[in-house]
Amino acid sequence: MFCRKCGKPIPDDSCFCPACGSPTNDTSLPAQESNPTLYTLTIDRASQVFLASPPIKVTIDNTTYLSVENGHTESVQLQPGKHRLLFKCSLRSAQLDIDLQKNTVVELSWNRITGKIVTNIFEH
Repeated sequence: MFCRKCGKPIPDDSCFCPACGSPTNDTSLPAQESNPTLYTLTIDRASQVFLASPPIKVTIDNTTYLSVENGHTESVQLQPGKHRLLFKCSLRSAQLDIDLQKNTVVELSWNRITGKIVTNIFEH
C-alpha cells in the first residue's frame, strides 16, 4: 500500500503513513458488532497556542490508531480491559496504562514549562 499524500510505501495494517503522518483509508479501530460490550475511548486535545503544534500520534496496544491535532477530539471503540496508550509527538512522549471498564476521556495538553505531554483521565 502507498500513502495517498506523499506516495511512500506503508504497511498494509498501518493507520498512518510513517513518513508524513497522513491517515490511511480508515483511522478507527475495527468495530465488532457482535460484541455489545465495547467502550468509547475519547482523546481530547486541548487547544493551545504555540509556535509549532504538530499532531500527537496515539498508539493503543502497540498499534497506531489516531493522530490528534491541536484542539481536536478523536474517539475509538475498545474492548473492556487493560490497554497501554502511548502519546508521541516529535521527541516527547507519554505512556498511560488504563483499565477500560466504562466510556473514558483522556485529556491531552502540553506543559508550557517542561514541554511534556500531560494526560488526565475522566470516566463517564
